[in-house]
Amino acid sequence: RFCDIDFNGRDVHVKERITAIEADSWFVYDVYEAENFPIDTMHVAFGVRSDDDGQTWVYNIIDYRLKPAIMTGMLRGSFHNSARNTVLGIKHVVETDERLTSDALDLIYADL
Repeated sequence: RFCDIDFNGRDVHVKERITAIEADSWFVYDVYEAENFPIDTMHVAFGVRSDDDGQTWVYNIIDYRLKPAIMTGMLRGSFHNSARNTVLGIKHVVETDERLTSDALDLIYADL
């Protein structure tokens, strides 16, 4: 897959490939090339699980290293916010069929 992403005002182009999948449960993809962003390695997992109370949860796990390595820690907060808004965006679309910007998601889900 090829993606154009607005990351903190920067137009980033990435190439991704699925590396593992469990149908109806989770998948993992790697970013194997990035333009205009210092990615060294990146593995991303998305999944859906149910708990013992019957609640359904969507999750996102990102394991990454930037180059130079010092950038990894510097951008940790930005990556956390990006992952959070991705999951909240999925939640919002499923529940309302409405797509929102990250800023709008931050306002609506400020207490989560």
